[in-house]
Amino acid sequence: MKKRLFSLACLSFAIISLLGSLSPAKSEASVSSLTETTVIDRYSVPNLKKERIASLPLMHRASLSPSTAYLYTEKIGRTATDPTTYYLYERKTKKLAPLSGYAAWYPKSDKLLINEKGNLVSFDPVGQQKKLIAPGDAIRPIVTQAVSPNELYLAYIQIDRTNSNLYKNGKLILQDLATSKILGADTIAMMVEPDRFATRIRWQPNGRKLFYQTSTGIKEWDLATGHISVHTRKELPSYSADMTYAYDRTEKGAVLTHLPTGRKLPLGSAPGQLEGDLLSGVHWAPVGHAFVGEEFRGGSNGMDAYVWLRYQHEGSKRNVPPMTIEDPGIYYKAHDNKPFIGWSPDAKWIYTADLASIHCSSFVNKCNEQFELIEP
Repeated sequence: MKKRLFSLACLSFAIISLLGSLSPAKSEASVSSLTETTVIDRYSVPNLKKERIASLPLMHRASLSPSTAYLYTEKIGRTATDPTTYYLYERKTKKLAPLSGYAAWYPKSDKLLINEKGNLVSFDPVGQQKKLIAPGDAIRPIVTQAVSPNELYLAYIQIDRTNSNLYKNGKLILQDLATSKILGADTIAMMVEPDRFATRIRWQPNGRKLFYQTSTGIKEWDLATGHISVHTRKELPSYSADMTYAYDRTEKGAVLTHLPTGRKLPLGSAPGQLEGDLLSGVHWAPVGHAFVGEEFRGGSNGMDAYVWLRYQHEGSKRNVPPMTIEDPGIYYKAHDNKPFIGWSPDAKWIYTADLASIHCSSFVNKCNEQFELIEP
């Protein structure tokens, strides 16, 4: 039951949004001239002392650029006819600029990969330059993608919506980012159509291997040999930046594995829970061995989940911000909406956002019978 509550809370975030039609950076608005309802904080590592760094208009989702100079953010339309809109916020100038679709940051550069009606377009906010990276369309859209950590390659999944069966026909495509040359492809089947918030592709931190999820399990692509194999693991692997540690969710619980020695460190559990139910959404620091994860603490009668953010450094853990279960500041996921949004490049700061609620009841005619937000 607890896993179901946690899944429902997380799925409420998964909204396949209508794409906007605004061009990047052609229209700007000063944050100070709008109602300020969203705040951005950062916490020093390891003492987790808080600093407020920005206030924005009401937004529902956000992610910080690798240098922390920019913030990508989204505002979900509250009625059936309201589209979701996408923005770029520059911390230095405190300006918001509309974007032409939903987007994600490159792993090292302050560049966005924007999905424009199924096409992937790169956008450089400094030079205001756009470039078509990978073509798609409404029938065969690109639905999920990941740039390699060294920013040499792009992997993406393109599906065929002409197939109305439960399993969607798709291809995992590997592309050279500099030349746009297709380096290879693997035909796969996806269970239903992956939402844009689900992690279906993950690179090794050294960029040597690519892991991706299909309807039957995990596949592994070795870039050096070109060999594609079916992986024995059930979930996408998760490594520290230097590949010293691996995070695993097993049937017995979640553990950190020290790869050079094989030593395993249990990550703790709540009463009556497997450790594998406790942590999810692990975000490794860009350097070192720390991560921030979502720590599930239980469900409520309103079909929400109590979730904290947890800072973990090897065997040491703390909540972000520091609190106890009795603390009124406890995160009430899918209602208070206080997520992790990024690390500083030196891993000395953790950034979070206090965003507007995306509780299902806040949106008119956008919830299904399972109390999940659906496409507007």
